Amino acid sequence: PITATITATPSANGCIGIAETFSITVNPIPQLTAINSQTVCAGETVNGISFITSVTGTNVNWTNTDPTIGLAASGNTDIASFTGINNGNTSLQGSITGTPTVNGCDGLPQTFSITVNPIPVLTSVASQTVCAGQTVNGVTFSSSVSGSTIDWTNTEAGIGLPANGTGNISSFTGINNGTTPTTATLSAIPTVNGCDGLAQTFSVTVNPNPTDINELPLNENCGLSDGSINITSTSTTGGTAPFQYSFNGGPYLSSPLTFNNLSEGNYTINVLDTNGCSYSEIVTLSNNPGPVADFTASQLSGFDSINVVFTNQSQSSAGANVNYYWNFGNGKDTTTTNLSYSPSQPYFGVNSYTVTLLVSNGNPLCNDTTSLFIYVDITPFIEIPNVFSPNGDGLNEFFSIKYKGYKNLNMIIFNRWGNKLFETSNPGAGWDGTGASEGTYYYIVTGTGSDNKNFEAKGYLTLVR
Repeated sequence: PITATITATPSANGCIGIAETFSITVNPIPQLTAINSQTVCAGETVNGISFITSVTGTNVNWTNTDPTIGLAASGNTDIASFTGINNGNTSLQGSITGTPTVNGCDGLPQTFSITVNPIPVLTSVASQTVCAGQTVNGVTFSSSVSGSTIDWTNTEAGIGLPANGTGNISSFTGINNGTTPTTATLSAIPTVNGCDGLAQTFSVTVNPNPTDINELPLNENCGLSDGSINITSTSTTGGTAPFQYSFNGGPYLSSPLTFNNLSEGNYTINVLDTNGCSYSEIVTLSNNPGPVADFTASQLSGFDSINVVFTNQSQSSAGANVNYYWNFGNGKDTTTTNLSYSPSQPYFGVNSYTVTLLVSNGNPLCNDTTSLFIYVDITPFIEIPNVFSPNGDGLNEFFSIKYKGYKNLNMIIFNRWGNKLFETSNPGAGWDGTGASEGTYYYIVTGTGSDNKNFEAKGYLTLVR
C-alpha cells in the first residue's frame, strides 16, 4: 500500500492556526499469475495448484463449475492434487475461476479448466472354436466411448490372422496344419483422447481335421457281394480322438466297425472327431472275378477205341492261385496248377463218358465247373443167315440177325407172293416161322448205324422143317 501524510495549517490575518495532520492510503489491486489448464484420464491425478499473486497476503477464492470431476464446488486455499473422476461416456470439464483479494481489494479473476476424459470400455467378445478350413467370424468391437480406436494383438499368427492390427477383425479361414488344437489369445485395447481402457481378452481355437482314414477294404469275389470295409480304433490319422464314422451317409458309429456284404463300387466314409471336425474319403471296391472253367476235346465221339486230348481254356484273374481238377469219367482223375497242361485219355465203346473240369481259386464260393460228354460206339457189324430149321430140335430154331453198332434195325419177312408174314424192330430175337411151310422167303432189313449211316439189306432165306 502507499500512504501519504497530509498536514494542513490554517492562517488568517497573519495569524497561524494549529496544524492538522491526516493520511491517505492507496492499496494495490492483487494480480493472479495465469494458471495452465489440465486434461487427465479418469483415475489419473490432477496436479495440485498453488495460486501466486502479486501482493503478499492475498487470499484467492475459487469456484468450480463441475464438482463431479472430483474437486469441490469452491474453496479459498490452494487446490491440492486429486484423482480425476469420470464415470460416464463423455468428457467432463470443470471451469475453475480464482479471484484474488487483499485489503478488501479484489483482483481480476483468473479462469482455467480441468478436463477428465472417460476410460473406454470394450463390450466383451465371445471366444470361438472352429475346425481347420472353416470360417472364423469377424469381430466388430464396441466401445463405451464414441471415437475409440481399438488396437489388438494375436499370440498365434499361424491360425490365419496377423499378429496385430487396428480396428475390427474381418472374418478369415482358420488354419491348422498340425495334429493338436491351436489356441490364439487375442487382446484388444480401446483408446480415446489418449486414455487407454482395460484390455479385452478372448480366444480363437482352430482344431485340426482328420487327414486320412486307414480302412481295410476287402474286394468282392465272383460277384457274390462278399466285400467288406473294416475300420479299427487306430484307423484315423490327424484330428482328435475319439472318432465316429458314417458309411454312405448313415448314422455316426464308434469303431471298431465292419461294413459287410458289399458289392463292387464306390463307398463314402466320413469321420467325425471329438471336436466336430470331419474328413471324407471314397473307398473303391473292385470285383475279383472267379475263374471260368472251359476246355475242348480233340473229339467227342468215335468207334471202338479212341484217345481224346483235352485243352484247358479256362480263365482266371491275373496272379490268382488256381487249381484245375480233372475227372475224365473213365475212373481216372488228376489235379494240376498248370493251365497249359493238356491231358489225354483212352475211351472204349460202347459207352458214354462225362468229363468234368473244376477250377478253383481257393474260394469255394468261386469254383466253376464245366463238362463234356464223350461217346464211344463200335463199328457197325451185321450177320444175316440164309437158312433156319424151326423143327423143335433146339437147333437153329429162329431166323435171327447178329449185329452190333446199330441204333435201330427193322426186319420184314415176305412170302414168294410178296405178302408180309412177319415184322419186328428187334431182329436179334428173330422169326420162328410160325404159320409158314418149308420154302423160300424174302427179307428186308433196314436201320441206322452208330455212324449215323442208313443201312438196308435184302435177300432170300430158306425155311427147312
